[in-house]
Amino acid sequence: MRAQGIGVITRTLFEPEIDGIPTIAGISEVGNIFTATPAPVTPIPTVRTWQWQYSLDGLTGWSDIIGATNDTYLLVIGDTDKYIRAQQIETNIVGVDTADSLASNQISNFSQVLVAALKARMDSFENETCTLADLNALEILQID
Repeated sequence: MRAQGIGVITRTLFEPEIDGIPTIAGISEVGNIFTATPAPVTPIPTVRTWQWQYSLDGLTGWSDIIGATNDTYLLVIGDTDKYIRAQQIETNIVGVDTADSLASNQISNFSQVLVAALKARMDSFENETCTLADLNALEILQID
């Protein structure tokens, strides 16, 4: 009899590599939601996670937003005047790769703008009453 050989299949595993930058989309105002879209990654499969981060200037000093690890992020009052980005994290059994989105525009708080506009208008009336209709008539606020 002749012995049958057993073939051995070897597979080389590689660390994940993110090929590009993730993107974020949304309106940079408190109360709105940013959505992250991943950049392509090779090899697959990998496990994808997200980490949202903030910066005071949009360039340096990025810090993780605690608990913000989904592909969406709801902008809160604490984000006012900050810049936000998403970090894409790809992991497999060999390693990890990360890529950062571009920074958002500076986050605004529409309610703060509205209060300031109302206060300015009310101050101009001194002891008179100011309403939202007054503001609309003056075209102080424009909503797209």
